[in-house]
Amino acid sequence: MENKTLLLASFLLLMVGNGMADETCNVIWSGNKEIAYTIGKEVYISKDQFSSAVAGNKLVLEGGVTGDGDHKFYLGDYDRNKLPGADYRDVGSLPADNIFLTEDMLHQIVTEGKDLRIFGEGIRITSVKLCTGKAGALKSGKTIWTGFHWVDSWKTLKLGREALTVLNLNEYAAIRVYYEANRTNFTMHLFKDAAEDSKKIATSIGENATIRLYNEYADIPLTSSLIAEIGTATSELHFQFDKGSGDAFNMTDIVLIPKRLEGCDNCFYYTY
Repeated sequence: MENKTLLLASFLLLMVGNGMADETCNVIWSGNKEIAYTIGKEVYISKDQFSSAVAGNKLVLEGGVTGDGDHKFYLGDYDRNKLPGADYRDVGSLPADNIFLTEDMLHQIVTEGKDLRIFGEGIRITSVKLCTGKAGALKSGKTIWTGFHWVDSWKTLKLGREALTVLNLNEYAAIRVYYEANRTNFTMHLFKDAAEDSKKIATSIGENATIRLYNEYADIPLTSSLIAEIGTATSELHFQFDKGSGDAFNMTDIVLIPKRLEGCDNCFYYTY
């Protein structure tokens, strides 16, 4: 089914300049805590620490990994749900400095008053810093995740379902995934909950490919069937890449493209 999207040419081409000042950071939590997935064993940070934060700011977690097994964490709320825009992160060591805040995440922390809790396993945290990060340099559209995810052989970003389920997806035409590949000869899949064939809901390969690869981004049209599939996810959406025969690269943003720009009555159409 053909989906039409109202967009300005300037919207499609807009890139905010990268002339950012040197990064500044402030410590917003310090201590010495081995985190777990239970209330009371997480790192708790009050919403007051985010009163001046903006989308694109980043967190830096300092400390170390503990013991054998998995070393994972995510940003959550008091019900242990992932905050919108949080990914379920595997780390080999700390510091972890690639944790960026989205608009919806800050809304949950500050406006909804849910504060921030860091849950995980096999990780000891000694400080959390709030840094300027990408502030003022996000892509146009509704950013649901931003950061730097290294794409090598079969690497997967596990984005919490909350990034999409807090929104009315019928207002958006596509999921746009930005990367720095500058090529299209690689593979991309989208799964719900697990990177298994039975959970695959979009792919860039085959006759029925639903992911469209371009040099700098991929588009995944938000058809009614895909929206329904996303709605049945119980934990995460898994964005999986294989770099193929080319060089590895960073994935940098996941953005929802709106069907209509607010206040834009004379925008031209383009077709998904």
